[in-house]
Amino acid sequence: MVVVIVGQPRVRFEQRYRGAAEPLHFATMAATLDPGTGHSSAQVLTRDFSTIGVRVDAVPATTVEVRWRSGGAWSAWHALDFEPAVGPDPATAEAGRASSTHGDSITSEPVWIGSADGYQVRGGEDLGGLSPEVVLVRPDGVEAIVETVQSDAGADTFGRPAIHPRSDWGARAPAGSISTAPDLKLAVVHHADTANDYSPSDVPGILRSIQAFHIEGRGWSDIGYNFAVDKFGGMWEGRSGSLDGYSVGAHAEGFNTSTIGVVALGNYETAQPTNDLISSIGEVIAWRFANAFIDPTSTVAFTSGGSPTIPAGVTVNLPRVVGHRDVGATDCPGQFLYNQLSQIRLVVNGRTADKASPFGVIDLASPGPGQIYLQGWTIDPSTTSPIDVHVYIDGVGTNLGAASDVRSDLTGPFPYFGAPHGYHHVFSGLSPGPHVVCVFGINQGLGSNTLLECRAVTILTGSPIGRIAQVIAGPDGTVFASGEAYDPDVTASIQVHVYLDGQGFNTGLATANHAASWIPTLYGSTHGFDFSTSGLANGPHDVCIFAINVGVGDNTLLGCSKVSTPSGSPFGRIDTAFTGPDGALQVSGWAIDPDVSAAIAVHLYIDAQGVNLGPTTVSRPDLAAAFPGYGATHGFSYSTTGIAAGVHQLCAYGINVGVGANSAVQCKSIIVPGGPPVGVVDTPVTGPDGLLALSGWALDPNTVSPIQVHVYIDGVGTNTGSATVTRSDVAGIFPQWGGAHGFAWNTTGLSAGKHSVCVFGIDRTGDANTLLRCINVTVPGGSPTGAIDSVRASGANVIAAGWTIDPDVTAAIPVHIYVDDAGFNTGPTTVNRPDLAAVFPGYGTVHGFSWTHAFTPGVHNVCIYGINSGAGANSLLGCRTVTTS
Repeated sequence: MVVVIVGQPRVRFEQRYRGAAEPLHFATMAATLDPGTGHSSAQVLTRDFSTIGVRVDAVPATTVEVRWRSGGAWSAWHALDFEPAVGPDPATAEAGRASSTHGDSITSEPVWIGSADGYQVRGGEDLGGLSPEVVLVRPDGVEAIVETVQSDAGADTFGRPAIHPRSDWGARAPAGSISTAPDLKLAVVHHADTANDYSPSDVPGILRSIQAFHIEGRGWSDIGYNFAVDKFGGMWEGRSGSLDGYSVGAHAEGFNTSTIGVVALGNYETAQPTNDLISSIGEVIAWRFANAFIDPTSTVAFTSGGSPTIPAGVTVNLPRVVGHRDVGATDCPGQFLYNQLSQIRLVVNGRTADKASPFGVIDLASPGPGQIYLQGWTIDPSTTSPIDVHVYIDGVGTNLGAASDVRSDLTGPFPYFGAPHGYHHVFSGLSPGPHVVCVFGINQGLGSNTLLECRAVTILTGSPIGRIAQVIAGPDGTVFASGEAYDPDVTASIQVHVYLDGQGFNTGLATANHAASWIPTLYGSTHGFDFSTSGLANGPHDVCIFAINVGVGDNTLLGCSKVSTPSGSPFGRIDTAFTGPDGALQVSGWAIDPDVSAAIAVHLYIDAQGVNLGPTTVSRPDLAAAFPGYGATHGFSYSTTGIAAGVHQLCAYGINVGVGANSAVQCKSIIVPGGPPVGVVDTPVTGPDGLLALSGWALDPNTVSPIQVHVYIDGVGTNTGSATVTRSDVAGIFPQWGGAHGFAWNTTGLSAGKHSVCVFGIDRTGDANTLLRCINVTVPGGSPTGAIDSVRASGANVIAAGWTIDPDVTAAIPVHIYVDDAGFNTGPTTVNRPDLAAVFPGYGTVHGFSWTHAFTPGVHNVCIYGINSGAGANSLLGCRTVTTS
């Protein structure tokens, strides 16, 4: 089942079907007679199919009916509709394709079933002479996941309704080329003449069935209709290219070029169309007409391309929206839908006018002193040129002329129309109080003038208006206030007075540009005020701010606040305190005295020993944001070395300069690293020739300098030297020590067998040496090992090949071959065997042998030995029996 979530902005469904038409010929048409109605086919059971039709050599003289088996039960008989008026226009490439595929045969309209596994056909006595064949559409087993985004109206072409693109119903690519008409003249309404009892989730499958039937069953390039509408109001793109251009369909023979065919899914000879269906058919046609600048109330002289009822070259005068039966010999679009053509035309007329009428907005309708500032944009879909704008204030109209302000913001959503579609105007001489502003876009083509919007605007008068943005107290006895104020009677700046503990200060005119968006546009942006004073006594203060009136009204108290200038002892913190080798310490932090904005001194104590760091001079922008008025230079930083290893108490003191006393900003415990060496010994490696290889790392926590590593093998010590190999993993764990603390050491000549290996890190600063690791290792040794690959006879020759290795050494060893007790020394193995290097790392590749020797005819016993060169004895690799000739 294909599930479509109708009306959601994102649609995801599984496509489990792509139609394929399969003709199935009757085995014998006259096998079974139905006495009442004429000839019938046998009941044919087959694998599942979803759609059925019948192809015949000519239009049958009598009714042809089908029925099908679904769920084990047979349906009622269904009369098929044969329409000679459908198909591509004559003399087109698509018509040629259909003719070459199916000749002059005619195929009935498809009947969508959903799912059936049997069929039967019956008709009059002449049916057998028409060479009938059944056309089935069935699933082809193809599965795919289709995810699409439903386009918003107007996203691709202006005014486009929410039409599902072809991808939403899983359309196949066209089977042949599809022509594009230069213009649009006419809309033709059809019905699908199929079942009416479908659900929304069935619609994609119905469309795929129709497409398959049209391509395979009729030889067309694609589904014949430009658009489809379901009974639920869903709108769907049909033939490829129909959303973007005037794709030539195959829906009305002789009337395909410069028309759009819109098919209603269902049989409307037997069912009434829904209101949603009628509305959506009109919506699709109106969108196409509006974009083609077609007046839907007009008629058009259309010259037929050739149909069964209107010969080629004959010109007929038609309304812009017709039913299929108006241009061809057919009952399509069904009587009930045909009866609604007048209603569809009404929908098209109204929607076309809506889509072709101007649209736009009022961006801003802002009051001023006796004024209103108006700004917005408008576009007429019928033209790219600016159109006139009429404005009515309280019913009194003004023609602003063409809306030609350049609006680059319009080129994104409306790229076809360009940028010069904005308008603006200042209306003066208006009385204070409420006014209604209405803006109309003046139509230029189809459609009518459009009321873009009406806004209620109140022109103010009276006392000043303003706000206090902030009142804050800071160091050095400072109080700072800011905000905005304007008088609604004038555009000029006004004075602001500040009262501090009852003492008045005239801040002068409020001329600062605070870009206050709440102030109406006509008043401008220079109405901000900023006030500051310093040297106030520590403690609380009352601040009241007045906007001074210059017109109607009185001064306005904007507000009063109580603030307190800060004082007291310094405060701050230690942010970081890093310790490292060689007694290193790095400290950073900050300190502020609330009485002053200046930097203060910081004293640092490590245990009982103090250091005067001087004034805090490190810039800390974070402090300026957290403590407005104090600035950024309140950070401190200090580093030293030579502190003894162990735990210490670290304290930072802010030195007071005002009210209060020196204060401990913060104290914390620190640990300076020290102690015996630390390190790791990686897994030892042993190999031939008595090889032992060791690697790892070692460092002394007291210092960054490298230390020595000693290795004891069976109690005998060796100094490997300083650990200076760079190890990035060590640098990651001990960043202050760096990575140059690795060691890599090897020796050879150890005897085969087990050995005890102990590794020590040697201390540099008076602590004990550290045993990093003791481990037992086994040095390989013993008798040779190997294998015989082959021993064979070739005529008189015995040929032997294989390999052997002595685990004590990497060198090649001799091989001795005995044939019937006669010995042969082949010498060292010299054949290159790369496969051995992978199995025996460290031994190399030259350990293979190959030997040939002639013998008398007969049976011979061949034994091969690896000759020992170290611990152990010679090894018998194996014996074989061969026969020479």
